[in-house]
Amino acid sequence: MRNTKKAISILLTLLMVVGMMSTFAFAAGNGSITISNASKGEKYTAYKIFNAKVDTVTRGITYQEISDDQIKDKNLATVFEKNKAGDVVVKTGVENQAIIAAVKAYIDSAKLSPAKEAVTATENTATISGL
Repeated sequence: MRNTKKAISILLTLLMVVGMMSTFAFAAGNGSITISNASKGEKYTAYKIFNAKVDTVTRGITYQEISDDQIKDKNLATVFEKNKAGDVVVKTGVENQAIIAAVKAYIDSAKLSPAKEAVTATENTATISGL
């Protein structure tokens, strides 16, 4: 159960990082992510997987590839696709565990660098700032 919560936290962190790393967040320079169900003492690292676009009216976030054909990567292609608008979306019926595994494999294969240094959870929260 603890590993499942940790895996879901990592997935949510990764997906939230994408939202926080929009042009708006970089311009503001004060974006952050807080994981509220973190495991005390565990380290959490944020990576930029996709570009994000924030709609300033609806506050909705859409995701786009960082490079052309990124979602054709052998890892990401199993769980993500482009919709008609060209946004990156999760394929229908894909489970969270599959997304977590694909994203972890992509981070390893692409040799991505963290967006920020890892932070250690205190109590049940971890906050990654300065995004």
